[in-house]
Amino acid sequence: MSYASINDPAGRPLGFNRTILPYTGNNEPNPCITIQNTGGRRIEIMAQSITGSSNICIDSQDGNKVCSASLYKCEQANGDSATYEFYCVGESCEADDVQMFFRFTVSPPSSEIDPELWCSDRDTSQYPLSLSPPLPPDRTIPPIRTTKTSSAETSHGIHLLSMVATFMLAMFMSFRYNK
Repeated sequence: MSYASINDPAGRPLGFNRTILPYTGNNEPNPCITIQNTGGRRIEIMAQSITGSSNICIDSQDGNKVCSASLYKCEQANGDSATYEFYCVGESCEADDVQMFFRFTVSPPSSEIDPELWCSDRDTSQYPLSLSPPLPPDRTIPPIRTTKTSSAETSHGIHLLSMVATFMLAMFMSFRYNK
């Protein structure tokens, strides 16, 4: 497994992609994302400006708009595909392009989950900038080193674990029958 810095443009921290919201004076199109196979499912949208201070907005096909520096939206899909447009509002957008992270997650089919609860069960606190502290540019996290254990050490550990489990089971059964 290789590790990459959150500053790596090719990296996908927490499954988020990167894109650029163009400076409003450039007359460039805003990023639009279409999600396929969404019929009867919920769609979770999360986005965050890389600086953490620019207001990112998202418009969906139904006309509902949400704006925030750390945007969260979870909604029922209206059909077999859904299209979303990202754009930026505020002073930071009028000065330069704004880089952002975004992620779409589509729920399993409603036959596998309760669609009413899927959005409320999602972890809404995990954004790329929550990975603190951010690494300096061009730095990577080295892989975790593991030490090899001998088979004697492993079998000793398994034997000890088995003894503890047996003792706990005996205590439970004794307690249960003494009631």
